[in-house]
Amino acid sequence: MRYLYLPFSHYQADDSWAGTVDRYRSKGHTVIEHSRTWKPLRALGANDVLIIMGHGGKGASGRGFLSVKRVDLHGNETWPEMTANDLAIQLESDGLSKNHRIVKSLTCYGGGAWKLDGNNHQLYGKDNDYFAKLLAMALGLRGYNNIVVGGYPGTVGSTTDQKMVFFRVINNGAGNYNPDPDGEVGTSTTGYIQWFDSHGNDAAP
Repeated sequence: MRYLYLPFSHYQADDSWAGTVDRYRSKGHTVIEHSRTWKPLRALGANDVLIIMGHGGKGASGRGFLSVKRVDLHGNETWPEMTANDLAIQLESDGLSKNHRIVKSLTCYGGGAWKLDGNNHQLYGKDNDYFAKLLAMALGLRGYNNIVVGGYPGTVGSTTDQKMVFFRVINNGAGNYNPDPDGEVGTSTTGYIQWFDSHGNDAAP
């Protein structure tokens, strides 16, 4: 089975979060929210897929964080954050079995920040530690020895029927690509997820 896990509550003002929750519910996924009073992840089997929802970043100050947008009754906007280590602690507190195997990070730049070269049509990315790798290692330190965590190497769109990953286009003088206003082009996420084991090494699910 597949489960969508929401590490933050009060996400309804975040259109991206709300749209993704609606889409995954319509696909038959079970949606689970973090709880301070019980352990909702106890229901998962070792081979069930746990999908983590959140916004991610690509800079040195953003690669290790998840966030959500909140708006209070006065219209004030805030962006609460948590680190990969915070999330590992929370997953354990919410009852995730130490035998669990597969976690997907449904976040932008969860597995890298690849760029698409408009001249040679190749994808390139720096060898930095992004959220999926950091979470895998944080879980490994907490005894999740069998865990593999996956993340996408670009921005992610998941509110429509087709989940997409987007790559920033560089060296596009010949006009081989027609980027969106953010300078990116999108494609199906199939085949692009990057997987890491509990030691931070490349892995397969």
